[in-house]
Amino acid sequence: MGRTPSHSRGLIQPNPAIGEAPQPRRTPTPTARDVQGETAQGRHPNLCDLAVMIWTERPAKTDVEAVVCRYFSLLRAGKVPEAEQLVDHSPVRHVLKSLWAGSVGASADAEEASCSPAADAWERDLSWLCELDLGDFNWGHTDSHFYAEVTYRAQVIEVSLGFWIKPTDAGWVVAGPSTLW
Repeated sequence: MGRTPSHSRGLIQPNPAIGEAPQPRRTPTPTARDVQGETAQGRHPNLCDLAVMIWTERPAKTDVEAVVCRYFSLLRAGKVPEAEQLVDHSPVRHVLKSLWAGSVGASADAEEASCSPAADAWERDLSWLCELDLGDFNWGHTDSHFYAEVTYRAQVIEVSLGFWIKPTDAGWVVAGPSTLW
């Protein structure tokens, strides 16, 4: 409590090398986790931009968590390419596969899921993502890495998403996610 995100903490414009123009926020009603990224002056000015966020100095936890919430809301909406642009990471196919296996796939019969010709249905139809949500953020003792719990139908699943803050030549960025079992 008492910690508020601050755009005076050295946030600079998103990396133009991505080649994507800023897009207006198209997410419906924000969740409580989305609202964490707000300041007393209103929504953080660059959370709607679809590019890797770069800070000139180490970002506040709340700023990092706001980027992760935006990333996850884009995944839930099936906007995978847009989500990939928000963090410093390679394609998220393995993330989606792990989320499926830890949620919908875990509730299905294992033999049926692995032998069925529709075993990769999770990749063709991403509607199952809307049943996932973020749980708690759990920061490591150095405050440079954390994992976010994931829930499926309001139950925490075995898969968590790991993120970390890393310095680059351009500044500080959010990297990840890794999948933690």
